[in-house]
Amino acid sequence: MNAAATAEAEAQAADPPARKAAKARPAANSAAATAAPRPVIHFSPATLELAEQVYNRWRVVAPLGLAPEDLDLRSEPFALIADTLHKFDDIRVVAADNAWFADLVVVDKGEGYAIARMAQVIALPQARKDLTNRIPDGFEVRPAAAGDVQPGWLAVRQSDGVILNVGHSFERREDATRFLLDHASVRGQTPQSVFRSLS
Repeated sequence: MNAAATAEAEAQAADPPARKAAKARPAANSAAATAAPRPVIHFSPATLELAEQVYNRWRVVAPLGLAPEDLDLRSEPFALIADTLHKFDDIRVVAADNAWFADLVVVDKGEGYAIARMAQVIALPQARKDLTNRIPDGFEVRPAAAGDVQPGWLAVRQSDGVILNVGHSFERREDATRFLLDHASVRGQTPQSVFRSLS
């Protein structure tokens, strides 16, 4: 080995690994800079459709006791309405007491079942407290309990426990309250201004 080759070998041996990596880095950066950019992929006009021609938007009231966490990727809540739904349908589920609503997208659909993915759930403040304040003395609107003749919200006369809305099942408190305020038992006690404000 001649003197020049010996000197170069000694210099390489003395050069620390970190310095070698630093020398190699500009070359790597240069290679990345010259790499071809990703091609632009365009949507095909043939796939552009009006949403309402492809899927539906639905609204359904959640039965009392159903919570938002019962909806996400669960088929059970949708069992009775599954045959009406299609994949990618939007569903807005509104709590019976208006405490929350949830938006879901049907992600799987088959014979007798549907599974939806939760997009969002929004908790709502207690609304329409004025309706509760307008319930006449001696009456109440409450959710059905075990042993009641029907589910949902009940308009009840407290003096004898009679359920006034037998045969009229309400999933929302407001609907049961409206029924009570319009019932003959309390119509004479309720100012007409109340009915105008509820319309």
